[in-house]
Amino acid sequence: MIVTQLRTYLVDKTISRLYVDGAEQHGACLEDVGRGRGVKIQDETCIPEGVYFAKVTYSPTFKKNLILLYNNPADFSVVDGVVKWTGIRVHAGTKTSHTAGCVLYQDYQQLQDMIVAEAATGKPVMWIIERKP
Repeated sequence: MIVTQLRTYLVDKTISRLYVDGAEQHGACLEDVGRGRGVKIQDETCIPEGVYFAKVTYSPTFKKNLILLYNNPADFSVVDGVVKWTGIRVHAGTKTSHTAGCVLYQDYQQLQDMIVAEAATGKPVMWIIERKP
């Protein structure tokens, strides 16, 4: 399964359309503002464009299972040059005040169920983030 997130960068937030295996999904993604490559302000910066693994794991912060994005399988973090993010989650929400560095998605539960079902087959779930053409 391939999840593609096509971003549009705005002054105060980042919005995206989501596609699963090429089919556009209902709802939109919301993230913190985009910053230059290698620039990160904790809880205030969207993760860099790139290719990630996605899986559902338990979040101690949220105290429930949520989607986790990572590109470093050694510790399930996101590494972009010398900048490192930990615990990049995808969860429900509709306001930038809810992001805290996470990806918010309006129709979250359906997406999580799809990822859990795909993972049960033993196949990896890839999450691609790129700028909308």
